[in-house]
Amino acid sequence: MAQRAIPQTTLKATFKTHTHQVYVFKSKSNRGTLLFLHGWHLPASDWWLKTNAIDSALNQGYNCICPDLDKCCYNDSVYKETDPRYLEYPTRTWIRQVLMPLVQSEGYLTPQAFNCVVGISTGCRGAVLLAADYPDVFKKALLLSGDYNQTQMPEDGLMTACYGKYTHYKNRWLKTDNPAYIAKDLKCDIILVHGLNDKIVPYKQSQSFYKQLKKFNKNAELFVIKNAAHDYLLWNTQLQQKLKMLWN
Repeated sequence: MAQRAIPQTTLKATFKTHTHQVYVFKSKSNRGTLLFLHGWHLPASDWWLKTNAIDSALNQGYNCICPDLDKCCYNDSVYKETDPRYLEYPTRTWIRQVLMPLVQSEGYLTPQAFNCVVGISTGCRGAVLLAADYPDVFKKALLLSGDYNQTQMPEDGLMTACYGKYTHYKNRWLKTDNPAYIAKDLKCDIILVHGLNDKIVPYKQSQSFYKQLKKFNKNAELFVIKNAAHDYLLWNTQLQQKLKMLWN
């Protein structure tokens, strides 16, 4: 088995008292940059230890950026109802104010380059929301096993921890940080992948998001994989196949 790529550079970005590592893989060709967003509480190193995604991108001449964001849910803000445990994890405001400027100061993810964003699980929320925040930066998004409309899962523990109970704060759940709500504003191409047997995030999350995208005539594709769950068996296999759609 060929030796996997390892980060050439590690940038550091601090949120409150915790320093987050931002792993950088630099290609020789520099055709563009891919931002990889991991799932909730999954280590960023899974991208290069459990999948071939980084090697594939580097072989095609793309730089790779893998920030370790711990239990980030990509909420823009926190509220008095936010679970105190979640006050320690980065917000999307911090990503815009600290993380993105840091990465761009190194010459990556600039509007002049060809950039894409890749997410798995909760990272898909972040990918869509950042694509909306940076319409001139990201050209395509590859999203695997993501959730895109928290109102369809009103008992979800992560969303409740961020926004408070759905029954009390429906407007936060419906509009704030809701990928489905901002679908009309997206400019990038969207590639959705979801396992039909996913017990963590129902595949209907991707299915309904796809319908929402097509409602607004967005360039989107959906791949529902039979007998596939919410795991790296699906993610690694599909990354090997679907990453090609980013650079072709």
